[in-house]
Amino acid sequence: MNLGIALAHKGSGKLVTAIQTDGDLMFDAGALWVAAHDQIPILLVMFNNRAYYNDWEHQIRMAEVRERDVRMAYLGQEIDNPAPDFATVAKGFGWYSEGPIDQPKDIGPAIRRGVEKVKAGQPALIDVVTQYR
Repeated sequence: MNLGIALAHKGSGKLVTAIQTDGDLMFDAGALWVAAHDQIPILLVMFNNRAYYNDWEHQIRMAEVRERDVRMAYLGQEIDNPAPDFATVAKGFGWYSEGPIDQPKDIGPAIRRGVEKVKAGQPALIDVVTQYR
């Protein structure tokens, strides 16, 4: 959806940006190729909590209801060990990217650099590591 919006605004001078979740990008990394191939300028700021956490909370609730060990709820929900390096993946598809960023002071400058790349016509991804919640 984000790429469709950015494609519709291509050439308009408008800056299209979106919050990109890590779990969603895990399902469709090919979207990175599409944006690079079709030169779709978009800024994605990644909300990288290294988990499918919405479902993880559900798994915790279900474990409690079923009287199962809640410590096992992370199975199939955690996107860690190893943590994917989405910035490197994006670079591999021709994007400008930075990250993973885990220091709040580094986020603003990275986003500003990403905005400049998008204004120049290149897609950019800023991978920001966040807490689960």
